[in-house]
Amino acid sequence: MAQQQQPARTVCVTGGGGFIASWIIKLLLQRGYTVRATVRDPGDKKKNGFLASFESASQNLTLHKADLLDYDALSSAIMGCEGVFHVASPILARDEVGFLDPAIKGTLNVLRACHEAKVKRVILTSSVVTTIFDPNRPVDAIVDESYWSDIDYNRKHEQWYTLSKTLAEKAAWQFAKENELDLVTMLPALVFGPSLDSTINPSNSILYRLVTGVSLSEYNFSYGYVHVKDTAEAHILAYENPIASGRYLCVESVLYFTDLLEYLEKLFPNYTYNKRCFEEMTTSGFVPGKFSNQKVVNLGIRFTPLEQTLKETILDFKEHGFIN
Repeated sequence: MAQQQQPARTVCVTGGGGFIASWIIKLLLQRGYTVRATVRDPGDKKKNGFLASFESASQNLTLHKADLLDYDALSSAIMGCEGVFHVASPILARDEVGFLDPAIKGTLNVLRACHEAKVKRVILTSSVVTTIFDPNRPVDAIVDESYWSDIDYNRKHEQWYTLSKTLAEKAAWQFAKENELDLVTMLPALVFGPSLDSTINPSNSILYRLVTGVSLSEYNFSYGYVHVKDTAEAHILAYENPIASGRYLCVESVLYFTDLLEYLEKLFPNYTYNKRCFEEMTTSGFVPGKFSNQKVVNLGIRFTPLEQTLKETILDFKEHGFIN
């Protein structure tokens, strides 16, 4: 007698059309999951149509119309799922309300729906920015998951994205504690890599501007970097590993923009790079030189080296005709 096939595990991924979320969906489908992806408009083929091209999408992927501030829609998508990957969060909002409301209230809406649906585990996509902006942190500190960005500093300097991610994650942990919800948070650095929807997303746009000679800013920031596929893989490993818990920094390397330019010039010497914005070598003063990524490595991640990440991203630009 043929062995009876086990039913596919059903999970929900919020913000399904996004850079990281779409990679999570792709990898989940490859692993045999049934995926419910929330998007603003399931009928928008231009924005979400690429998801249908993924392996097993026709059988195991459904799109659900949901806004982060619409609890009923989120609850409908999440009910019946054993796990949830909450990835959606505002990136390009214009003001404090545009960032904070969807990030904080949206996260709590998702977690309330998860609690009601009795999901097995929630993986929340936070950010490395929730750890790095603290004027009291020692300059030579090796930042690990115990660090938090300073709320007052970010509010004073109107760093709304950082504030939104920090407050949203803190609110999530408070909710999880009060409601005994199994929560794990993933804190990726700046994410590069091929885009599955053939667009230039906000993080990859930094590399696009560099290879097209556009000045980024007057500062020579140091920052952390990680491949998008590694980021997606880390989310799934954190979901599948029974002993995974707490926060996970997802950072492969840390470099100043000048060092990033050196990598790009080495790999793609035919482009003209604008170094004018880095002449003063002024730094932000808050991004640490080192992160501890040992915790996420212990989950089983093997990071893609930055040089390979840059190569894949630029070749992806070329393949889609964004650059020659």
